[in-house]
Amino acid sequence: MANIYKIKEPSTELQTNGRDTINYAKWTFDIRKKVDEIISTLEKMIVIFDNYKIFQIMPISVTYNKIVPKTSRIKHMFLMGNNPKQISAEYLSDGKKVSKIRLIYGCDKKALLFTLEKLKNISNNLSKCNFEIEFNKKLENKKIKTISSESYNKSINSWIKLNYKELKNKDLWIINDLIYIEKIEIKKYAKIDKPQIFSFLNIKKVEEIKTLLEKEGVNFNFDSYIGSEFWNLDIETTNKIIELYPFLFSFMTSDDEIEILDKELEQELKKDLEKKNKLKFNNTIIGVFDSAVKLPGYLNVVESHENLLPINKNRDFEHGTEVISVLACNDLINKNKDNLGCFKIKLFEVLPQGKILTSYLMRQIELAVKKNYKSIKVWNISIGCYKNGNKVSIFGKLLDVLQYKYDVQFIVSAGNEKANNLTSPGDSLSSISVGSVYKNYNGETNICEYSGSSKIFGFYNKPNTYEYGNNNKQVDWDKNYLYTLNSKEKICISDGTSFTTPLVTRKYAYLLEKFKLQTYTTRALINYLAKIDKNNISNLDVLKNKDEIFLFIEGSIKQKSKKEITIKLPKSNNKTEFAISYSLSYNVPNQLTLGDEYCSSDIAFRIAETVDNKRSNIVKLKKDKDSIDGVSANEDYLRKHFGKYNPNRVILDSDFLENNKKTTKNITNVFSFVVQRVDLIDNIFPEIKYGIVVHLKPLVEKCLSDFAMNNRELIIENLSNVFESEEIELDVI
Repeated sequence: MANIYKIKEPSTELQTNGRDTINYAKWTFDIRKKVDEIISTLEKMIVIFDNYKIFQIMPISVTYNKIVPKTSRIKHMFLMGNNPKQISAEYLSDGKKVSKIRLIYGCDKKALLFTLEKLKNISNNLSKCNFEIEFNKKLENKKIKTISSESYNKSINSWIKLNYKELKNKDLWIINDLIYIEKIEIKKYAKIDKPQIFSFLNIKKVEEIKTLLEKEGVNFNFDSYIGSEFWNLDIETTNKIIELYPFLFSFMTSDDEIEILDKELEQELKKDLEKKNKLKFNNTIIGVFDSAVKLPGYLNVVESHENLLPINKNRDFEHGTEVISVLACNDLINKNKDNLGCFKIKLFEVLPQGKILTSYLMRQIELAVKKNYKSIKVWNISIGCYKNGNKVSIFGKLLDVLQYKYDVQFIVSAGNEKANNLTSPGDSLSSISVGSVYKNYNGETNICEYSGSSKIFGFYNKPNTYEYGNNNKQVDWDKNYLYTLNSKEKICISDGTSFTTPLVTRKYAYLLEKFKLQTYTTRALINYLAKIDKNNISNLDVLKNKDEIFLFIEGSIKQKSKKEITIKLPKSNNKTEFAISYSLSYNVPNQLTLGDEYCSSDIAFRIAETVDNKRSNIVKLKKDKDSIDGVSANEDYLRKHFGKYNPNRVILDSDFLENNKKTTKNITNVFSFVVQRVDLIDNIFPEIKYGIVVHLKPLVEKCLSDFAMNNRELIIENLSNVFESEEIELDVI
């Protein structure tokens, strides 16, 4: 049995470093040409501002030629107060991965004119001198290129002040803003030909926009509004808004139809289920969004049922019955038992026979979670619809909203699209999405050809984890069946991620109950167990590995904060005697008015050795250039190459899976766990809660045996005996 402890969160505040600098080495563009082009664009924008005076603030889109971090975005143009006001963002793909970003800034006419005036002054000053010619010679100077970037910038700055006094410091900062700018515009949407779900830009309050549009004859009703940010109107009404104010939208996506896919239901066996009685249940109740259920009376697993279907829809009893048969009582119907017992279900019927609109489904999920979140923390969604592109879908965004707002966890199927595309809402960043794998006759595990997958924004892998399912169309499948139960009380063999998803939901609900962790910490644990498994299956038996240690850390962190907590671990001959890896999760603090960049806060964690008040990271990362999903990429690399922050991060020590045993005498040394928060913009979330799982594996025999004694002041609770509790029994008649 592993030693499992919940320990205190980092609480000692550390100083954070960081200040903006002018990056002269990147001034490789034609400065005056770019300045003059932007001047021409802004002069045309003045006319647009005058045409829509009813809006004091207008949206100015700035397209950058790459994914730019916070430090490389404009800071001295379009100032609303002391800073530009970012109100939306759109990631632009080259077809395979995100390659550019378009940021939208809210700007009034005063800020526009101020920026225009500054640019004209710069253009005028540049026309009077030979700055660009001499500056380019400086850039080509090999001697200068060999000095450090900080010294280089100081050298160039001194040279400019000495030789070009007409270029003021504020002018230099504005030129620095232009480095990565590709285009500036006011983006306008074209008219649509099918229903859309959309969000308005934050250039007026929602109620003000609604009142303005109603005066123009646009009618809203209860069904027009979804969640906290989304709207769903008919084609004619939406086109009327586009005609009036084509710049008003933050984003827009098709209101696609969802239906139960027949190909999931492949084969029915004429085998009756053996009747069981005296079912013993876990305490955790699982919420399910699916179709209707018709289970035999002796399987009284559905505690309550709400029919949320429109009155004109026919009910389906097959899909929901099969899903819940695995979810509630897998060990009654399957030989491959997980020994996690039975679960009570609260069913919310949202899937009919035939099709249903995404907007309707989203609305019902939002209302059900809002009503039941205090009693239901775990929700199974074996539902999916086609998604276009590798961004987070509108459905996925809604689940992120609900998980942050109500502190719940969704477990979602990865889908069964023909081209192996991940379906919506399996792309939700805070959800756990589940795919299907199978074993062939050689004992090799392969991903089922129908199982959806994707790299969200081209970088972050989904699904989070896999489970063994059926693969009826594969001739080399070893026929290790995952049975389900249909409405006729017959055992079925059905393909589809719909039926492997409940297996992960069971694990999640079990861990949540047994360890009494927060929802996001339990997600971090599921993610971690999947990443260290060669088949990406969350294997709970890892938690029973002898002599290994799992640490659970739960806390919260404020903006611009960096904290640490010291911990004593063994070291000798300047080498650690253990391997260490970790998983970090937090619910996305949603600012959906920021568009694609609605996850605007990043929480980073590292394990450092403290020597002479310096903290060096001890995790040795695997060298894998193709991996950028957080497993093999360090924090700096993630931030440098991608502006979107990942709320699910697993970092594996390169020695962790190699099992390199050492023989040496150990001594205790001081290490620290450091957690830090960085925000892309100043936002409205003063604190964000997080959960961290740290896994310590001894490389020297018994080197961690004194961990509890050496760190007793850090330990809040010893959870090592969780799995030694009485097993749930299921009696056979």
